[in-house]
Amino acid sequence: MPTFVRLLVVVVALAGLGALGAPASIANTAATSTQQDQLKVERTKRIKRCKKPASKAQKRVRKANRTMRKAKKRLRRARTTRSAKTVRKAKKRVRKTRQRVRKAKKVAKKAKRKSRSCRNGVKAWYQKELDKLKPPVDPPVDPPVDPPAKWESSCAAVPSNSFKACGSVGDAYVTGTDPGTALTLINGAGQTVKTGVADDFGAKDFYDVKPGPGYAVKAQPSGEAAVSSGKFRILAPDENPPESFFDPIDLKPGLNYVEMRDGVELAMTVRLPFGKTMADGPFPTMIEHSGYETAAPHDLLGSFLTGTSDPLAPTTSTAIGALIGPQSGFAAVSVQMRGSGCSGGAYDLFGLPTTYDGYDMVEAVAAQDWVRAKSAWAASHTRESASCLQPAPSHLTWRQSRRCR
Repeated sequence: MPTFVRLLVVVVALAGLGALGAPASIANTAATSTQQDQLKVERTKRIKRCKKPASKAQKRVRKANRTMRKAKKRLRRARTTRSAKTVRKAKKRVRKTRQRVRKAKKVAKKAKRKSRSCRNGVKAWYQKELDKLKPPVDPPVDPPVDPPAKWESSCAAVPSNSFKACGSVGDAYVTGTDPGTALTLINGAGQTVKTGVADDFGAKDFYDVKPGPGYAVKAQPSGEAAVSSGKFRILAPDENPPESFFDPIDLKPGLNYVEMRDGVELAMTVRLPFGKTMADGPFPTMIEHSGYETAAPHDLLGSFLTGTSDPLAPTTSTAIGALIGPQSGFAAVSVQMRGSGCSGGAYDLFGLPTTYDGYDMVEAVAAQDWVRAKSAWAASHTRESASCLQPAPSHLTWRQSRRCR
């Protein structure tokens, strides 16, 4: 057999094999196209049925308007005859016709609403039927989920019988030393950054420190050998903890102590709406941040009604979270400003640690199951308004009250 004949046979065979699968594909495409055409025809019919009642109602309105024009024309003619009886009949006809016009317009307006709703339903039905004709698509494969980021503590690891040294946002602080102890802050290069002396509570704050790792504190008690802390880092502004840092926080009704990003614990008192329990949640929630006695756990209303002085009751200046919020159906979280009341840390009104407490307290409250839809209202008194200047977590719904502005 000649070579070109063999090639011709092979080509014909391959074409035949391809033709075997082609009719099925062409048939499927043709069937889909036919079904789509049928759906379009059915959609047109349904939309016409939807428009028909509204069209009829509109015709009645036009007819009533024509009748109204005729009635008014007859009234004008009747007035020219100067016949009181004819004028009264014409006026009566005008009043009745006006009522029919109003009724027709009312019916037409109702029919128009129904027609619009009907057409929207037809469009939704048509889109649903089209989706059924689409070939099935394999579901996307979810990418592997990275484990949640772990927040590295900003406090130094030191022996239990030693002092505590931690980094904050642009600051460093020391607690647990003897009063009068000489303290030296050293950077990662071993250079002295700042020096100071522990106060009467054995604490010291170093302000305006450059963010970064490798810091340490050397303590030199009088007449004793120097003791150095472990390494710690100074936090940078906007170096915010991940959500996993706040997930373990469990706020209960009453007084709680919650750790901020720099290890300082703030007092937070939770007050549910009056007469409610945790089982009735979730609740719309407001946060009150104040340097006055806002986190005092006792009842302000009871103290006010009885006229007794309760040192563990909130002051009347913090009635938003202690009284007004719970009476209005809100859960309230009253946060004591750092360095005041029962909260730890140093009082620094416009310091960065105080400012970023606003971010951490919102995250801590939003992590609770009894808070509705991850939303919170913030209320802050005049001198604590710095915490309201801190941008809220982007994944949360955040509203500021007028007292934050």
